[in-house]
Amino acid sequence: MCAKWKFSLGSPFVSDVALMLLFFQLILHSLVSVFLYLLSEPLFNAIRNTFNVQRNSPLFKSIIFCHNVFLAVFSCWVAIGTWPLMFAALTKSNGGFQWLHCSKEVWNDSANGIATWAVIFYVSKFYEFIDTWVLVLKNSDGKHAPSFLQKFHHFGIALTMYSGVISESNWLIWCLCLNATIHTMMYTYYALATLGYKSPWAKVLTNLQMLQFMTGISMSSCIFFYQTCASATAASKGSLLSIQIYAACLIYLFNEMAKKKYASKNKFI
Repeated sequence: MCAKWKFSLGSPFVSDVALMLLFFQLILHSLVSVFLYLLSEPLFNAIRNTFNVQRNSPLFKSIIFCHNVFLAVFSCWVAIGTWPLMFAALTKSNGGFQWLHCSKEVWNDSANGIATWAVIFYVSKFYEFIDTWVLVLKNSDGKHAPSFLQKFHHFGIALTMYSGVISESNWLIWCLCLNATIHTMMYTYYALATLGYKSPWAKVLTNLQMLQFMTGISMSSCIFFYQTCASATAASKGSLLSIQIYAACLIYLFNEMAKKKYASKNKFI
């Protein structure tokens, strides 16, 4: 599905045109989806007011709980599926760190490749828009409006993940493993919070989110320095740079949020 697009159109020129059309069609879908997401808040405000959605109603809480459990289970499934791929690439006889980032064998849609996992994870980022809509629906008390961090986090990852997938970038293995692991913990925490459980580990989870961004930035940066790296095309390097800038912004925004949220409790952040 996602390792290579193949066309049976005869002329190489026609195939190139078809590939370009597919590329622009996919990016248009991503941009339109993000655009609609950014304009969706008034719609969900209207839905909340029209149907008198109450944030503490059992039905609403049950829906949110199921949403969080689904994403926790999904993220755990992705983590279980991708960490072994990374370890296998790092420990194989002719593998290693450079092979993980540079070999085109890493990006394929077989059981040993990350291509299918990357596409599945990319698509899931659009489903995660629901997180923002849940906050809008919960905002009947005026205290739960989605923040800039919330919106930037969701629309940014949809666009940057797209650039990584379309450029068939091996460095996405870090996004898959780290983000899936953190999201497993995060959505489990959210599900338990829906049931009324107040975890003392909330700040630790925030720190782990920032740590995943820093780890991903540092580990993937090696492709800028390898002299021989088949997978490190100009498109792959460009998409990596875009997601690193995005991640650096998230580190700043998460840290600012953490300082405001936890300053009165602890000075660790």
